[in-house]
Amino acid sequence: MEQAAEAKFRPAYEQLDDNDKQKMAKLENEYHQWTLDYYKAHPMLGFLFELDGRLKGFHFNDTGLAAMQYNDYDVHTIDGQQVRASEYYKDKLTLVICWASWCSPCIRDACDIIPIYNEYRNRGLNVFSLAHEFKSTDAMRKAVERHAFPWPCLVDLDDEFGVFRKHGTQNSALFLIDRDGTIIAVPNNVDELKAKLEEIFPITN
Repeated sequence: MEQAAEAKFRPAYEQLDDNDKQKMAKLENEYHQWTLDYYKAHPMLGFLFELDGRLKGFHFNDTGLAAMQYNDYDVHTIDGQQVRASEYYKDKLTLVICWASWCSPCIRDACDIIPIYNEYRNRGLNVFSLAHEFKSTDAMRKAVERHAFPWPCLVDLDDEFGVFRKHGTQNSALFLIDRDGTIIAVPNNVDELKAKLEEIFPITN
């Protein structure tokens, strides 16, 4: 499904102008409708995704995030160097951004996080991103350069390391990790992330 979505939507995404919000919204709506149609044509797949989402939601609510550790894994840098993810989050309050170059909502969220990162980076917030890409990192590299993501951008190409499966997502997700490696929040959107960071970094007079 991810490869089909990439083949269909990547060319249109690469032609978008950053300032054309109307075309961006139209493309996002087309992607959403395409996803619904894909599930209709593959009903068992849609059912499994829904079941998987419900089970994950139950798991988080049941166990509580405070007891969960963010597990380490291998991954590649955008230049192809194999590294351990812990090099990017050990002993740091870290936000992990899961995204894909062919996922326009992922791009929008990452762009919205840039000013948040700039606001909190000097107060101790560390960020890195994980891209879910196929065949090559060309589109990822273009997106990183186009939007000037200011954090390290890592990638699992063709699911070599199964990173996104380990994160329980196909593309988009946010994980906030404490300095000891504990997951302290899995925000559903940028607004929830803002609220959590305001709680961690209260405004002082």
